[in-house]
Amino acid sequence: DLVWGVIRDPALRTTTSVVFVDPAGEKSILTALGASLVFAAEHLDWERIAAHRLFFLSQFGYLGAFEAEAPAVLARARALGMPTALDMASDASRPLAELLAPCLPLLDYFIPSYEDARLVTGLTEPAAMAERFHAAGVPVVAIKLGAAGAWVSVAGADRKSTRLNSSH
Repeated sequence: DLVWGVIRDPALRTTTSVVFVDPAGEKSILTALGASLVFAAEHLDWERIAAHRLFFLSQFGYLGAFEAEAPAVLARARALGMPTALDMASDASRPLAELLAPCLPLLDYFIPSYEDARLVTGLTEPAAMAERFHAAGVPVVAIKLGAAGAWVSVAGADRKSTRLNSSH
């Protein structure tokens, strides 16, 4: 059975997350990892994936052994002419900066939360975080800031970074 180009195994439970958002817009996430623990590149159906216009990899940080395969998968998507995007999930118990580093030059869009970006870079200012990701090869960075919106930065743009707020 296929869903969005991923082969689904009915014997495995779907990874499930519950997101709690406090009044300030900060979120806490409770996740039961399920099938993502055994997810591998071999579960991708490239014929179906190639029919899409963007390759979006979500929940990097919760994908277990697949994260070591992610650079090759992103390179394949790029070879098919697809722009690539990656969103991640924080897991301070794992070396996410090391796992993410080979993926960054293969991304067109990187969309971490502020906490994810802080965990990976060790920095606290969104502009500095975005610059670090640009230096690693990512052209467009959007750092999610909860209720404050997002810090969007395009490498080489005259107006380099913009804070987008949900009230605008």
